[in-house]
Amino acid sequence: MDRIRRTHLVPVDDDPDTGGFFEAARREELVIRVCAGCGAVLHLPRAYCHTCGSWDGRWQPVAGFGTLYSWTVVEHQVHPLYPVPYTVVLVELLDVPSVRFVGHLPGAPALVAGQRMRVWFDDAVGVVVPQWQPVGDLVQPSTTAGRR
Repeated sequence: MDRIRRTHLVPVDDDPDTGGFFEAARREELVIRVCAGCGAVLHLPRAYCHTCGSWDGRWQPVAGFGTLYSWTVVEHQVHPLYPVPYTVVLVELLDVPSVRFVGHLPGAPALVAGQRMRVWFDDAVGVVVPQWQPVGDLVQPSTTAGRR
């Protein structure tokens, strides 16, 4: 087992429902699934529309900015590969407020509900995963939204 696989839990990136999401993330693009028939947002992504029953969905790019909806600081270590403390954030998209993404911040940074957040793309686990950080606050060395 290589070092990457031993230091992180790796998401499944080739699932039929979510493969397009991870494919877009590899291009450093944040996308959501929408129904091509009625325009309903399909979040969490599914192959069929829960509103009209269509099987014709598409991946739609979104801006990659949101507001901090909620968060929790994990202080009890539940897995040896995740040192504590770390913060789990729930970010509501600015351009599609009905969609919220979960992310991970190292440590226990000072956060405020409604704080502006931006996406960045973490490829440390061998699978590119969108993550979030406060705008104007560099949680890890970074440039603009992009891969680290």
